[in-house]
Amino acid sequence: KLIEYDTTEKIFMNPSQAQTEAYISGRFG
Repeated sequence: KLIEYDTTEKIFMNPSQAQTEAYISGRFG
């Protein structure tokens, strides 16, 4: 399931979805 789509910089620096932030910080996935 696609949660969020944006530029790489925006995804990693300021994700709009809490699930995205959890995934890139290693708390999910």
